[in-house]
Amino acid sequence: MVFKLNFSRADLENVLEGFEFPKEFYLGASTAGFQVEGGFNGPNDPKNNWYWAEVRGEKERTGPCCRFMEKYPEDSDRAAWIGLNAFRLGVEWARLQPGIDPENTCPPPFSKSAAREYARIIAAIDDRGMFPAVTLHHFTHPLWAGQDFWLDRNKVYEHFPPYIAFAAREINRFLIEEFRKEPIPYFITINEPWILPDCSYLHDDYPRGNAEVSWQNALRCYENLLIAHVLAYRIVHRIYRENGWRRPTVTTNAWCAAIYGWDRMAQDLFLAKQNGIARSEMPKYLEAQRKRFNSLIRAVPHLRGPHLVKRIIDFYKDWKFRSEAGPEFLGDLADLIYSGDEPRLLDAVGLDFYDPFPANNVEICGLPKPIRHRSDPWEWNINPGVLGYFLESYSWNACDLSIHILENGMSYRGVGNLGWPREDKTKRDEALKAFFFEMIKAIRKGINLKAYFYWSLIDNYEWGSFEPRFGLFGLDYADKARRLKTDIAGNNAAGAYHLFAKAFKTRDKNALFNAFESKVYPIVRE
Repeated sequence: MVFKLNFSRADLENVLEGFEFPKEFYLGASTAGFQVEGGFNGPNDPKNNWYWAEVRGEKERTGPCCRFMEKYPEDSDRAAWIGLNAFRLGVEWARLQPGIDPENTCPPPFSKSAAREYARIIAAIDDRGMFPAVTLHHFTHPLWAGQDFWLDRNKVYEHFPPYIAFAAREINRFLIEEFRKEPIPYFITINEPWILPDCSYLHDDYPRGNAEVSWQNALRCYENLLIAHVLAYRIVHRIYRENGWRRPTVTTNAWCAAIYGWDRMAQDLFLAKQNGIARSEMPKYLEAQRKRFNSLIRAVPHLRGPHLVKRIIDFYKDWKFRSEAGPEFLGDLADLIYSGDEPRLLDAVGLDFYDPFPANNVEICGLPKPIRHRSDPWEWNINPGVLGYFLESYSWNACDLSIHILENGMSYRGVGNLGWPREDKTKRDEALKAFFFEMIKAIRKGINLKAYFYWSLIDNYEWGSFEPRFGLFGLDYADKARRLKTDIAGNNAAGAYHLFAKAFKTRDKNALFNAFESKVYPIVRE
């Protein structure tokens, strides 16, 4: 199915006629620590839970990776050239509390030198006029904590809070005292809480220890990750109060799936007290929210047919989650939520947006193999037309909270400094325009959307392989991860993004119209 833009010139004129720029809007790009930094899992490097998979050859070795820890000035310069006013990066637990011996299971000392290095990077981002958003956990943890760390709640309570406290306290101490900067203003606690249990304990894509692939383990991992968000939210805010620092924004980011229990449910839990829901009413409330969500989603067309089969697949996934979870699932999490005195456990509604329908990546082939799953990222659908529906659903109970798209992007397949065209013929600049069109429609309708981060600024290590290429700027890994002027397929999406950023900064509607219409874009300066 060939990708087509979701608007005509007339559509664009109609939407922009009634559009008013938000008073405040963040345009950014995202990265993740382990996926770009380099320097993990080598002989004298910090080890994380991907170590054994790399050593055994089950996953490609990360090695120097994208060399972000040395090339962050160049990457920050490129982001600033685009005109971005925000930059999302990750800090890695395994770097801040590094274990070198793969057989060690005792918590090693924290590294103040690593905290200082992260502070240096954040200061560089701030120097370039960009708002730093810091992710505290993006799928990985130190190897010393155990391969199946997230299945052991006692370990989660013992080891995760000290890491959060150290990261929030020590990185900020260096930012304030040495680099003369304000404390970190924005934290993402747990990246896409459902994806780690799904990929580790349902589909066996991510490394795990001796625990079996099962729904029981996936659900246990999921609840513990949601508990970790609550712990991190409270710790970060406590540290900021104790030090008299300006209150930060602390959130988590849903993967944004058409299956209520996978993501949307967590927002309802974290905002339940704000919305006047008593602890005893929680099960009934969640079921009502699930039905409301499903009613909206039934009105959203799947991207690819046969639609009836796709509906059945997604219906089954929703039913399977509920039947495996059972009535007691999330009871401990709910108790923890109501044990605190804060009115809510999110300061913004964060979400990531790719194609939210899992069944869209199921290809109906016919005999002898009737079904094929499109698992490679360059095969994933680009589905901007449904963004507005999901933004609406995430705004239902948000009250005064703004909505932030913390990831949105697409992948090519690439090797070295060469990329292949996608089967659906999508080009990155066109996809970017398609999503901007849907965001502008949503803002015009009154959705409190205040931030958009593209995934990703540069190509990265995509969980076992360097072939998926998500970057606005492509990388030539064979040449010390040299940054290209375009993406890996030769498309100047960064230049297209530059035009949108300039239009939002100047609040110029004509410039915004031209950003949609332009076919030629400025090239990044080296």
